[in-house]
Amino acid sequence: MRHLVTPSLLNSWKYVYESRRILAASRGDWDEETMDAAEERAMADFRKALSREREAPSPAMLRGMEYEDATYRGETDCSPIVEGGAFQIVGTKKATVMGEDYLLYGRLDCLKCGMVYDIKRVSHYEAGKYKWSAQHGFYLTLFPEAWGFEYLAFDGKRLHRERYWRDECRPTEAEIAEFAAWLKLNGLWAEYEDKWKSRED
Repeated sequence: MRHLVTPSLLNSWKYVYESRRILAASRGDWDEETMDAAEERAMADFRKALSREREAPSPAMLRGMEYEDATYRGETDCSPIVEGGAFQIVGTKKATVMGEDYLLYGRLDCLKCGMVYDIKRVSHYEAGKYKWSAQHGFYLTLFPEAWGFEYLAFDGKRLHRERYWRDECRPTEAEIAEFAAWLKLNGLWAEYEDKWKSRED
């Protein structure tokens, strides 16, 4: 059996143990109770992602989708950067990691001149906001012709650009190995196998 894995699933899992650090790095003096609550919410969100539970898009998600669509129409600060690029390309790759077979799947926002661009509408931004993310390494694995990845994050006032080169990215296979080990350790591997079977062999 081949298991499907996506950057959003990996990020949902990574946020479970990155949530405390991310909160600590953001603005505000957070107490332990707030940190614990953030971690619990991250775990609940991951369990929903793992079970592939369908939910209505949140206001933040809708705002992000509207901003992305407006960018493709040439109406945002990101538009001149991605103009002329190829939008919404699907990439797949088969991989075997620690004896398990996977299908890596992702749909990028824009590929232009060897750079993958990811368009984001955020409420606030701090430098290095996406350093922890599996997303840039994942897409550079799916698209070997690309040599870099750049997040284009608009906070309502200004556009922030966060770029990663291929040699700065953690290998996606290492991320998947840790993900699988964590699922097995926490008794969640059977649910992953059941819900994330690949239709492509």
